[in-house]
Amino acid sequence: MAMHNSLPFRSRIPSPGFKQYDFQHYLSTLDPHSQYHIHVLKSSPLKQVVRATRINKLSAGCRWWFNTSLILEYAPPYESTNDPGGPLSALVGRRNLREVDIFVQQSLFNPNTGPLTYISNQEEEEEDTEEVVRVPELLHHCSESGVLVISDPGEFVTLWDILTPSRFENLTVPHVNTLRSIGSELGRKIGRFFAKLHSAFSRKNVERCAPAAKQKLDSTFVSILETKVLPVLERLRTYGTDIDSETAQELFRRVVKVHSTIRGSCFTHGDLHPGAILIRHWPELITISRLRRRMDDENEYVYMSVVDWKWAKLNGCGIDGDMAQLLASLHCHRIYLEALKSGSPGPNDRVEEALLVTHAIVWGICTSYSEVIQIDQDVHASRQTATLLRSALVLHGREMINGAVERDWFIPTGFRVDKTLLIKKMVGVGIKYLQQAGKHRAEMLDNWSKHPVDEDAYIKSLFGI
Repeated sequence: MAMHNSLPFRSRIPSPGFKQYDFQHYLSTLDPHSQYHIHVLKSSPLKQVVRATRINKLSAGCRWWFNTSLILEYAPPYESTNDPGGPLSALVGRRNLREVDIFVQQSLFNPNTGPLTYISNQEEEEEDTEEVVRVPELLHHCSESGVLVISDPGEFVTLWDILTPSRFENLTVPHVNTLRSIGSELGRKIGRFFAKLHSAFSRKNVERCAPAAKQKLDSTFVSILETKVLPVLERLRTYGTDIDSETAQELFRRVVKVHSTIRGSCFTHGDLHPGAILIRHWPELITISRLRRRMDDENEYVYMSVVDWKWAKLNGCGIDGDMAQLLASLHCHRIYLEALKSGSPGPNDRVEEALLVTHAIVWGICTSYSEVIQIDQDVHASRQTATLLRSALVLHGREMINGAVERDWFIPTGFRVDKTLLIKKMVGVGIKYLQQAGKHRAEMLDNWSKHPVDEDAYIKSLFGI
């Protein structure tokens, strides 16, 4: 049965009265010796993204000689958008967020001089290693026009997308172990990348090599109070079926207190979810896996790209921020897939395969991240570990509640899945994490000893416990 494709760029149809930006004309002024075919990837009043592919032969006057295709993004000035008064506009003009995104790509991950370029390699000690994770290179930026020209990472899709059951249709896979192996390898690469990003070495490197980082990444950072914290109370009341109003208030107070008191100390992505991680298509991943096994090839390949750095922060939360949020998204996705499996009109190998890979990726992320950061695993002896663990439990629970409500969980025709009950189940699991965190650290440790709720070991494996 054909299932819905969860595309990396959902909005392809402009809103009524919305005017598409003339990328063709803009490119003709930048690169008059080249002709491009424009393919729309995303089109909305807030952001337009296209892929421009060169269709003429290279000539001496071509501006981007080594790039056969480009990604162009247009974001109009905040004043011209059709979304005044929204939760984001109440906090900041979008231009500041874009400046952060530009700064991270242009300065911090600059392939020649960027202080964080080493993270893209498998081992920073080796000088000639291939890139395995890439941050797209910013090729051109015009603040007046609001257009960015970025290196094209290739025909990648989001992590959401490769975990969608429809993506497994028509795949020729010799054995489920191949999928499990690819999933765990992808997870390990993600885990290692962000473990190195969150390291003290990365933060010091940024401060030493990019003096503007502190001003850029601190002064433009926006509190997520209105978008991620305040909505939790109403969502607890609406979807928290097993709690009363008083309990909802108590859990909400925990969310607010952790948000207001926790102070991070590492460089972070700031809004890490599966949509910010781009992955090769499944046929390419399987082909590469087969070739490497057949040829005993130990080289690394560019499997993925990390994008959307506009919420990056110099003093952010790593294990209890970026990672807890990413795992919350994947936790909700796993519950979604399990619901599809239970509600399938018949045997469905595609859902089974998506579940298998989701488990493998989560395992790879958690094990590789914990191996690199090497945090003190004794939560009772280490005050720092206990504090981080409680913060991670709260954020994981909070983002499961938010993700359950905010994401559009597509139910294919014929599947017996009640979307409202699905959301309530996700929120219910998020509530258990908030309850596990307790009112304070001592209560959390007591809860952890008696009845740990993390039965799937999302947070436990992340800490290497």
